[in-house]
Amino acid sequence: MRKIIHQTWKTNQLPGLFKNWSESWKACLPGWEYRFYTDDDNRAYIAEHFPSLLEQYDRFGEDGDASYNGSIRKVDMAKYAYLAVEGGLYVDMDMECMKDPTPIFEQMNNGGASHFFVREDDTKGANAFFAISTSMMGTDGPSKFFEKVVERLQSRFSPEGPVADTGVLYFTELAATPGGVTIDLWSENETETIVRRGRSAVLLGHENQFNGPRYYDLLKKRKCVSREKCLTLFPNAYAISHWTDVWHGRKVPE
Repeated sequence: MRKIIHQTWKTNQLPGLFKNWSESWKACLPGWEYRFYTDDDNRAYIAEHFPSLLEQYDRFGEDGDASYNGSIRKVDMAKYAYLAVEGGLYVDMDMECMKDPTPIFEQMNNGGASHFFVREDDTKGANAFFAISTSMMGTDGPSKFFEKVVERLQSRFSPEGPVADTGVLYFTELAATPGGVTIDLWSENETETIVRRGRSAVLLGHENQFNGPRYYDLLKKRKCVSREKCLTLFPNAYAISHWTDVWHGRKVPE
């Protein structure tokens, strides 16, 4: 695996607990390169690597959608682009590393899996955390899958909102491409599962390992503000999502 951690935020000034959670990934993976992108960096990245999609990228901030929905569509396109071009690991800003996830990446390599995806709940996969083992890819680029994810965003703009257009529902729909991943193949327990189709293989991680509390579980979400209490609830967790919902306009917790 190419040892790069990709993260993005609006500006270089990380608010509130985003600073701590960002540092947690550097602490968990000290030998990895850390790359941080602002909104301006994201646009420049699309312009350089996917110039035919720059107009679509800019359009995500138009049509009365210039605040939260437009912004998160742009972030989704950029995060897919990082993995398409460079591989490595992408992590949302509201995710905290609980312990070194290297065993997961070793399992990818040992099992011949090119991609690692995480289940968000019973019906969909997450687009907040994913990784590529570039050693398992061809010589023409790190990920044909993520390239396709980016390119299919062309003209994708509907009243259903960003979750369907660029977010978890869109990602779940396309995750069936490498390895034949469908939501019913996610393990119901906390073990990882390798799914194969032809020469492709994908490692799937359970939500208890990489999300912790579900989005609507308010009690566990409150407890997981405390790292120690969260680890008692999810002792096998490599990472926890704090579900800050900043793309809906909520403030980053202090």
